[in-house]
Amino acid sequence: MKLINTKKKIGYLILLFLISASTFQIFTMNTTKNFKDENNHKQVQTSAQESYVKQWIVNPLFTSTDNWISTKGGLGDPQDVNAYIGNDTANFEVLGKKGTFSLAEKPINGANWMAVPNPDFPHGPTSNFSDAEGLKVYHLFDDHDANQNPSVHWDRNFTMPVDMSDYVITSASIQTRVNATVDPDVDCPGDTLATDGGASLDQQESYDYVRFYVLISDLPKNNVYEIAYLQPTDLGQGNPPGSNDLLSNTYLIPIPTEVLVFYLTSVLNTDYFNFTITLGIRIYTADNSNTYDNDEFHELLINSVTLNFTYEKKINQQTSVSWNQDGDKISDIIPVSNYSSFEVTEAILNFKYRINDTWSSSSPNSEMRILINNIIHTETIKLSAANSSFEYGNPEGFDVTSLISDDVNLSIQLFLADEFELNRTIAVSIDNISLYISYTVFFDDYQTNLQLFLNGDDKTLSPSIILPIGQNLTITVKYTNQTGGHLPGAGIQLTGVGIIENLKEFADNYSITINVTQQLSMGINYLNIEATKTNYQTKLINPTINVRKLNTEIITVSGESNINIDVGENAQLEIMLNDTDNDELIRGAIVTYTWNLDPIPRVLTENNGIYEGEIENPPEGFYTITILVFVGEDYEFEDFEITLNVGAYIPATQPDFGWLIYILIGAILGLVLIFTLYQTHFKFPPTVRKIRKLKKKVRKTKKTKQIIVNTREQLIKDNRENRIKDLNLENIQLENGGKIEKIPINKEEEI
Repeated sequence: MKLINTKKKIGYLILLFLISASTFQIFTMNTTKNFKDENNHKQVQTSAQESYVKQWIVNPLFTSTDNWISTKGGLGDPQDVNAYIGNDTANFEVLGKKGTFSLAEKPINGANWMAVPNPDFPHGPTSNFSDAEGLKVYHLFDDHDANQNPSVHWDRNFTMPVDMSDYVITSASIQTRVNATVDPDVDCPGDTLATDGGASLDQQESYDYVRFYVLISDLPKNNVYEIAYLQPTDLGQGNPPGSNDLLSNTYLIPIPTEVLVFYLTSVLNTDYFNFTITLGIRIYTADNSNTYDNDEFHELLINSVTLNFTYEKKINQQTSVSWNQDGDKISDIIPVSNYSSFEVTEAILNFKYRINDTWSSSSPNSEMRILINNIIHTETIKLSAANSSFEYGNPEGFDVTSLISDDVNLSIQLFLADEFELNRTIAVSIDNISLYISYTVFFDDYQTNLQLFLNGDDKTLSPSIILPIGQNLTITVKYTNQTGGHLPGAGIQLTGVGIIENLKEFADNYSITINVTQQLSMGINYLNIEATKTNYQTKLINPTINVRKLNTEIITVSGESNINIDVGENAQLEIMLNDTDNDELIRGAIVTYTWNLDPIPRVLTENNGIYEGEIENPPEGFYTITILVFVGEDYEFEDFEITLNVGAYIPATQPDFGWLIYILIGAILGLVLIFTLYQTHFKFPPTVRKIRKLKKKVRKTKKTKQIIVNTREQLIKDNRENRIKDLNLENIQLENGGKIEKIPINKEEEI
């Protein structure tokens, strides 16, 4: 009984052991599976490993300039920003500025102004001069004078103290005062007599008048704009004889402020420094009587002029400035010499920052960026949220782990995302920078290679591509082992600003297609591709994707940039806008044109993708028509010019093809000669050609053979000798490769 019980106990123990072993095996399998599932997206290492933590930044408190370098970006305007280290902080400056132009002459000093002809009405008045009151004109018109449109301009050139291409005019005003004294024989609406002799006023369509005005222009006067004017309708009222009519001090009518700002900007777009102000007086005198008309303008005076405008520094979009530190490479400081790989397990960056002034509301998107190895971190700091006292950029720090593989090159960048005007300098300061990196070193993992293809092109050595907006980008990588074999089941992840994507595996590569418009931003985009597989080296590559605007061209429907018409005809404009990247027409644009005789932009009408317009009856001569295009921000346009030729055609030069005729004749004669030689000679084999030559010589001989009568015995002997010669001849021909030797025909000639 005891033996049986003992056996039962042993059986129970064995059963219990087996159950425990099975349970432990199942638990171990589940635990291993869960661990693999949980860490599938990371580089799982099964080899030996050691972990380290290090503060990577040197001179984090900016006690000197050591280890720090400032750089300015290539986009925008580098002159808009500055960087310096001082007071134990690293500082960025946005260099705003405000300026004022002021012209105020009360009264006008004639020594500052030069009288010049009005190019549209070149005949001057009877006299023009200046005195203590300003600029004056006197004019007397009678029927003996054909000059009914006298005019005079006074020019003065001005030079700005700054390059206006870098500034924006924000406000402007013009004020000009004039007065006049004229005789009552100057006819205006309401007058009935033309002369003091009682002649009735019989031409009342235009009357007589004077026009005062102010012009601004560039120095070459390609862009001329009227910014103030006055043309009184009652100057000269009353019938002669009578006392003179007066126009008391009166200010010219200015154009609206926004139009004045636009015109000033336009004239300063020529050389950005110089422009011209022109003060003008133009008189119109009509023959208002069929007998005699005498119009006298005693004094036309421009007494004062005041032009003021303010301008502010233009801060260009995408301008940037950075403080940079190139830290140690992780691989250079690993204390183990025979490691196979390492992994950054955590990298936390933080710093303090402040601003000395309220940030401009005109630039809400400007920010501070963090770049590690030229890759922009997804978290940024808006400058509009900055305070005047130091605070941490992120209370918990910025996790930049995904941006570090080996190199640790840090940039803290001030990025101006908008174009705006700034009338003062604003400073942003940073301090107390820290970057704690935790990394693990692995041993004996398998070596790998990573190749990068962008839209099918191998970009491994130069991982960058330029694409127009609207296109797709196919990113393909080949993740291979040491012998070049494909590594299946790897994790290939693409990251960037706003992008976290896993590449899909195919037969021998991993690939993904993204839309650059939806997933990338205009300009340079820094991406990161990480390839991982258990027991294999992790590989990283950092492609740079530059998204540009669409390339375009402006063309005419005819394909020509010249328009030739006769005098009296209208010039037809037919313009097409071509998207050269997508080979299609651009619709919905605003297309304008200007030309020499009309500097005001005129809008072309769109007709099914063709922008049309007409210049009516231009005068004879050559003109330049400038086409300007206004369309969405996705397109890049350059100005387009068309030459208009009115009534002066230049005959097209016809090319001379005479040389080609001689070549063709020579070629035909050569072909005839070759064909004739072939038919008469070269088409026969060499042996036949020699026999034909032999026959020809035989036919041409002039000597005759002698007739010899032999006996029968002599004939038999000669026949035997001839047969022997024939046999020898055949043997000789075989030995000489079939060549025919010369055989004597008779005693007088050899062949």
